[in-house]
This record gives sequence, structure tokens and C-alpha cells, in this order.
Amino acid sequence: MEVLEELLAQIQAAFAGVPRPEQFTNYKHCEECCEHNDTLRRHTPDTLTLKEVGNPGWDPICFTLPEAFQYFLPGLIRLANAAPYDYLDQLLFHLTYQSDRVQSLSIPQKRAILAWLMAMDAEYKIAAGEDPTANSMQLALQYLQA
Repeated sequence: MEVLEELLAQIQAAFAGVPRPEQFTNYKHCEECCEHNDTLRRHTPDTLTLKEVGNPGWDPICFTLPEAFQYFLPGLIRLANAAPYDYLDQLLFHLTYQSDRVQSLSIPQKRAILAWLMAMDAEYKIAAGEDPTANSMQLALQYLQA
């Protein structure tokens, strides 16, 4: 687990220059987008908790603009690192369902996340499984290596 913490610090360093966006969602689109925007505006990557993003049925990260996703990504990885059985699957979903989000990351950001995911896989043997989480892990690793 010490390795995972070191890799988490590398992720935070790779994302250190990412600015906080003015808005996090297309808040004028609908009430749900507005509510999710308000939720995210009250947080930073360091203060985000599973209370805000841990419900797959009401997850503001699904509605984030690309720059907001990039801003919050270190916080999402921090949550998955601390509670892999509670949040890793959801994080993998976010890394794979809109590949343009990952493609917009810098090479150092991709490499830092890739190293962390590979360490998570080594620790928890995720990609070797036959379940949807294994498929998501394999796809996330593929996207990050592209």
C-alpha cells in the first residue's frame, strides 16, 4: 500500500497546475446539471468525498465538463485508493465511458494514472478477473497507454 500512496503523490504532482474551472457542468442545461454544478463548486479534489460522488445513480462527475473532470481526477483517484471496493469500479467507468476525457490528459498525467492503475491491479488482481470491473480495468489501461 505504501507504493500506492507514493503513486498517488505523483498523480497529485502531475495535476498540480490544473486550474479550478469557473463552472463544472453545463449548469444552464437543466436542474440536475445545476445541482451537480453547485455540489462540485463547494469542493476541491482534496475535500471531495464519497457522499458527493459515490452514488452511481446520482454522480455529478458524469456531467462534468472536460476541464472539471481533469480538475477533480486526482480527488477521484484518492477516493478509489482509500476505498477501492467502494469506488474503483466507478472511477474506471469515468475513465472509460468518454475516452476523450482521457485523451485530453497530458502525457505525464496519463503516465502517473497508468502507474497507479497498474499498482492497483497488482495489489487487487483486477484485470485478471472475468467480471465487468476487469473489463473496465483493461480498457482504462488501454486508453491510458494510447
